[in-house]
Amino acid sequence: MHGKAPGAIITDMNLAMKNAIKRVFPDTHHRFFEWHIWKHLVEKVVEMRDTDSDFYRDYNRCFHSKKKEECEDKWQHLVVKYEIGGNEWLSRKWEQREHWMRAYWRTTFTAGMKSSQHSESMNSFFDGYMNNNTGLHEFLNAYERALVRRRITEPEEDFKSKYLILKMQRNSPLEEEAENSIRVLSLTNFKMS
Repeated sequence: MHGKAPGAIITDMNLAMKNAIKRVFPDTHHRFFEWHIWKHLVEKVVEMRDTDSDFYRDYNRCFHSKKKEECEDKWQHLVVKYEIGGNEWLSRKWEQREHWMRAYWRTTFTAGMKSSQHSESMNSFFDGYMNNNTGLHEFLNAYERALVRRRITEPEEDFKSKYLILKMQRNSPLEEEAENSIRVLSLTNFKMS
């Protein structure tokens, strides 16, 4: 990183990591993995899972709010409607909202990363080739088949990344400018090929 601190770091909700990041990279935005928040939410708000309530739908509306004020209003609605003001875990998470609520991250570039994508990519690499009961011999064969599949699809993915232009969400002027720059570069590269 050429001596520069990262703009953002995404980790689980580990308190030691949170404190270390704050001390070592005071100007870096620290975000929690969405998957960890959701996993713990389901565990900590068990009573909502066992009812026909719309809690998770309302929670998602709050989580996906575009503005801080909108997020805060929807959170207060959740607290009142579902009587969750006494839930200590939720209260602590709300105090840490700048680490996980999307409205507080709209100005921070994270390249679309929001979860533990390393493990997700490893899982998808082996999808369809093995499961929990796969033995060592089968694992080696499955690994070889997965590598062959990766080698076959790599040239196609390279072509797509060079010549296809994806439509961005345009959540920020930075993304809009990047899309315009990519479009110009892609057209230039395509004409030169």
